[in-house]
Amino acid sequence: GGEEDVWQVEVLPTATMAELKVKIEELYEVPRDMQKLCRTDAPTAPGLEDGVQVSTLDGQKVYLLPSGPSPEDEEDVNALADMMMLGAAQENMEMNQAMEESLRGITYKVSFERPQGAGGKAAGKKISMDLDALALVGDVQQMVEVELFGGVDKEPAFFVFEGAPLPPHAPIHFCGIENGKTIVVAKEAPPVG
Repeated sequence: GGEEDVWQVEVLPTATMAELKVKIEELYEVPRDMQKLCRTDAPTAPGLEDGVQVSTLDGQKVYLLPSGPSPEDEEDVNALADMMMLGAAQENMEMNQAMEESLRGITYKVSFERPQGAGGKAAGKKISMDLDALALVGDVQQMVEVELFGGVDKEPAFFVFEGAPLPPHAPIHFCGIENGKTIVVAKEAPPVG
């Protein structure tokens, strides 16, 4: 380990650890609540109780370590963190709600194209639909499958936009889809990564 600093502090043998902390604060300007006095230099060592008298140490060295947060401090920190998280979540919800309200009633004309190489009933076919900006990808896919294949799950179909699969539970607007965009109705899922 590193070299120890030795601080000389003189107190009466009848002095308590609390009084020793006061003296350390006076001499070395280390706040009492930041001090942990221990019998060893191990950071995990329990601190000596404030009521313990210096005379019980029999001239043994006392180590000054930084004190950790008290349980009350930890509760305060945790409460503050919880409040910050709650505030951020509230702000996020309000922002999402405002975004959804601004998109309410907005429609996009979107094209859907089944590649020729996919084969099947709709190979090479292209359709256009007017869709609500907040329509979920999964709901849109069912409508497109009915138009292209005459029913849902008649042929394998995966929505791909700009080379990436579209998540079924996301509104189309949040996937980057807007007026004039084209979604590929692939026969196979695109490779991930």
